[in-house]
Amino acid sequence: MKYTFSIMSQESALMIANQWHYEEPYSFYDAEADRDDYQELISPELRNSHYYEAKIEDDLVGFFSITIDDGQIEIGLGLRPDYCGKGLGKEFLCQIEEYLIPIFHFQKLIVFVASFNLRAMKVYKSCGYQIIGEENRRTNNDNYLFIKMEKEVYH
Repeated sequence: MKYTFSIMSQESALMIANQWHYEEPYSFYDAEADRDDYQELISPELRNSHYYEAKIEDDLVGFFSITIDDGQIEIGLGLRPDYCGKGLGKEFLCQIEEYLIPIFHFQKLIVFVASFNLRAMKVYKSCGYQIIGEENRRTNNDNYLFIKMEKEVYH
């Protein structure tokens, strides 16, 4: 499957924010589960150029966001709920990396994953990410443990 990436449109942002609902326990990642995340996603000003949509042909199937800081990029990503759990994560992440490498100059890629999400950790490990720590993060009106994973990038 070949994904096409572009800056997220308002239409795509609203679709993800209001229509994408994941099965338990992954409903943790529903945009509506966290007011601040929801507002960032639906607001063009807050979203800025840090959110990208992923399409196959003209079908919205995923997204990712980036935060750039001191030679590293933190990636947040999601596949449409009906694409989850079907073995598509590794290829999706690999294509995101291939997209980012020629555009941005960075040495590390960082992901944070909720500690319960063993499925995502398996995908990240298969793509060369290693666990480097953990931290509590505030989201969904509470504090949750997240695992920090990173990957060195060689240009």
